[in-house]
Amino acid sequence: MNIPAAFQGSQAMQLVTQQGWDWEVKDSTEILLKKCPYCQKDGHCYMEIHGPESEQKQRDGLHLCQKCSKSGNLYALKSHLGLIVPGVSSQKEWGSDKKIDPLPDVEACHTALLADGQALDYLQNIRGFSLDIIKKQKLGVKQHFFRETGEVKALVIPYLLNGNCIWAKFRTLPDPDDLKKIPKAFASPHGWEATLYNIEALAGATNITIVEGELDCVAALDKGITNICGVPGANIKKAEWIQKLDTLEKVYILYDNDKVG
Repeated sequence: MNIPAAFQGSQAMQLVTQQGWDWEVKDSTEILLKKCPYCQKDGHCYMEIHGPESEQKQRDGLHLCQKCSKSGNLYALKSHLGLIVPGVSSQKEWGSDKKIDPLPDVEACHTALLADGQALDYLQNIRGFSLDIIKKQKLGVKQHFFRETGEVKALVIPYLLNGNCIWAKFRTLPDPDDLKKIPKAFASPHGWEATLYNIEALAGATNITIVEGELDCVAALDKGITNICGVPGANIKKAEWIQKLDTLEKVYILYDNDKVG
């Protein structure tokens, strides 16, 4: 579902999107959650949504279920969901930059990739990905600015949940004829919480394999390994991952063979 322009940058909207909840717009400042996160009843939980430019931005995330009467602010809801754990970092804590970038247009980027021979050459002949997995994961290309290179063509790796983009990673696109020509660099939209790649694999799982990076995860998915997730980086951890991983029977960690991994 497309997020209205007035809701862009809302921390509450980010939470709703990254939890994969179904919702609908009620008016310019409110959405209806299809299921209450407390009682799980249908069609009774309303939440205020305010972007960073709103004069009522302090009300962002205020919610009320008219069925179970649970109410509160965004912090209370995150606490209920187990997303706030002392000592566990989040992307928001990495700096004071409040800029919130829009998420990429997944379909437009994917269409651009399918028409880009160089990008397909790299993904299919260098990375060894099938065209099926490229289409399934909606990989794309677009021009993007990196501190290391300036604005260059980038591989767009959307993080999808229920078909919606909840985050994204940008990687400089190598030249298949000279893989060292363009420096390797990564970026992601400012102002969004990092999440796990292929996070849908955690639903109903008893064991999971965690790899470092999205493309390692794509390679495994291409070979039929579905109980696998990728972390955006080996030094990133999030409360919701740890809470969920603690409930699984087995967790296999396959990070890169370097100091950080």
